[in-house]
Amino acid sequence: MSACEDPTRWPSTMPEAPTAPKQQCGAAAVCVDYETFDAPACSTECGHKAETLKGKVRCHETKTGKATAMSKCKEAGLEKPDKPTRHCEENDPCPTPKPTRVPTSAPTDRPTATPTASPTPAPTSAPTILIIKNGMTQSDSGGDKCSEWGQAEEMAFRANYKVSRRAQVDGPCFTYHSDTGGWSDNHFYGSSDSKFRWNRYEFSAAEIEDMGGKIHLSAWVYGFESDGSDSNWKNCKYTSGDECEEEKKCSVYVKATKGTSGAFSCGDTHKLRFDWEIEADDVDYRLYKNNKRCANYKVGGQWTREWHKPGSLQQCANLCVRMGGDKCNYFSYANGGTENGSCLFTATASGCKLEHWNNGYSVYKPLDPYKSEDGDDIEVQMHADAGDTKSISGISYKANGGTVSVTCSGGVWHINCEFTSTTKAGSRICIKNSGAYTMSYWAKNPRTGQSANQASYAITNTKCIDLKNF
Repeated sequence: MSACEDPTRWPSTMPEAPTAPKQQCGAAAVCVDYETFDAPACSTECGHKAETLKGKVRCHETKTGKATAMSKCKEAGLEKPDKPTRHCEENDPCPTPKPTRVPTSAPTDRPTATPTASPTPAPTSAPTILIIKNGMTQSDSGGDKCSEWGQAEEMAFRANYKVSRRAQVDGPCFTYHSDTGGWSDNHFYGSSDSKFRWNRYEFSAAEIEDMGGKIHLSAWVYGFESDGSDSNWKNCKYTSGDECEEEKKCSVYVKATKGTSGAFSCGDTHKLRFDWEIEADDVDYRLYKNNKRCANYKVGGQWTREWHKPGSLQQCANLCVRMGGDKCNYFSYANGGTENGSCLFTATASGCKLEHWNNGYSVYKPLDPYKSEDGDDIEVQMHADAGDTKSISGISYKANGGTVSVTCSGGVWHINCEFTSTTKAGSRICIKNSGAYTMSYWAKNPRTGQSANQASYAITNTKCIDLKNF
């Protein structure tokens, strides 16, 4: 080219160089090919059955190595190879976890009884308890028809009520008398041991389901104001000249939800009202101290202690929590003595303050159903991967007890776990892995149902669980 571009070589004017010819080419097709991957290695786990494992086949771009659709290799006319295979023989059976400590007993002289046709049914659900609390009555002497202000008034009242599938409860003839006319206060209807006050009804889970999850309450009330010309009103017998006569029937359905409460009222001029409550599930509790009870003390000049006879220690625990909530720090109950069955607690102010008292009394502590309390047993189990599982017993919760330390050693089928801390009661548990395995473990409070776990970790490592979290 240098010779052609030298002007001295041309006899006349040097011509212009011609333009180089060009050829437009389209993009070449992407090159693809099949690629195979070996089958995975055989399992080393004991007792593993024989099997044939398969690898994988994929289509990839030869230039970039990226996987692409299998259809690309097919369109390129390539023949798809078979997946690589690996045949694995059956592994040796697993060894017995623990040797039998005693020889098997001699065979019985008769065959084992036929097993039951169906599994044991689920545990029976706790019953639903409806309590009819304070029965009250009120007669309104106001208005044109009943007003006798300045004159003597005599009111007569009678009522009954019925709870689903239970017998009707009939109240007595109850009379009011006023020399000045009119009153508005509620009056207790029936004596303190009357079924109109603190009557307890128990329904099974099957009954509640059959009733559609609701309890039916119905009531009948009757009342009038007497002119006082005779004594019939004292027996709730209406006579000529009496006024304000009323008879009424009412009903309501209560949803059977544990821990709820409400009021049921029937009547206009002559009213019956009673409070109802559906008990929550039984409260867990634990003995705190013997020969103690809750003392009575004043706040703002008023005595604070509650004194009841609910019928059992369990009902005493339920009553304390129901009335006091978190104020029910302790409650006391007499199991014997001259005050046997007495339930004493403080549902307000600063809760129960203990005093020394014999006569069969002991003090108990209600337990929080959702978190660990001092003295709760903690179940702990560790597991050696591909090996045995071992329970670590004797651990309990103590809020201020520090850390419970354990070291697990040995082989996968011969595990040895020992306490390395001086205490087995604490708020934290730590387990060191000193065994020839990787291990995991979990802890559970069986009373609350709360639990936590630590995933697999290697030898020389220590993992902890904070028991305060459950």
